[in-house]
Amino acid sequence: MDLSEENLNKLEFHLLSKFKSNCWIAGGAVTDCLLDRPSRDIDIFFPSEETKQAAKEIMVKEGAKIVHEYPIGIKMQKGDHLYDLMHLGSTPEECIEQFDYTACAIAIDKRKNVCYHKEYFNHVTEMELHYIGNYPSKHYTNKAKRLKKYLRKGFVINESNLGTWLDKLINDHKKPKKKDPKKSVS
Repeated sequence: MDLSEENLNKLEFHLLSKFKSNCWIAGGAVTDCLLDRPSRDIDIFFPSEETKQAAKEIMVKEGAKIVHEYPIGIKMQKGDHLYDLMHLGSTPEECIEQFDYTACAIAIDKRKNVCYHKEYFNHVTEMELHYIGNYPSKHYTNKAKRLKKYLRKGFVINESNLGTWLDKLINDHKKPKKKDPKKSVS
């Protein structure tokens, strides 16, 4: 694993020192960096909703603009760089447990501690997607976009993992059964 100063610079690691709370960079940007690929944005995670909001204020004071706020995060832009400020658990370990694929389940905190899924390096080396099913979005279009994004990056998903992914997608989007008014008791 090469988290050299050069790679930490690519990840904009210096930003973490601006925040008072613990925080960590996690996900696809770290994987892209380790694979020596450009990243679209950098995901910075915070241990609480309050620390995420405090980070937003710091970023704004630093000249960043809010691009979009969504349920789990805030997309911001500073210069040519995009950042997502998010809260998905109070520790890096809790955070990566919420991820959808092992290939993005890695985090580095502001003290340079690294944590990752036990199969992370095997799966990234083999460019395999292994669905672990914990991505917080219930929006099937977001899940489909993420799968396509990783496929475009050269990852492959085997039939078993694709079946698990499809089953989870279907189950997440089942509509609750309507009660039969004829069977209700008065």
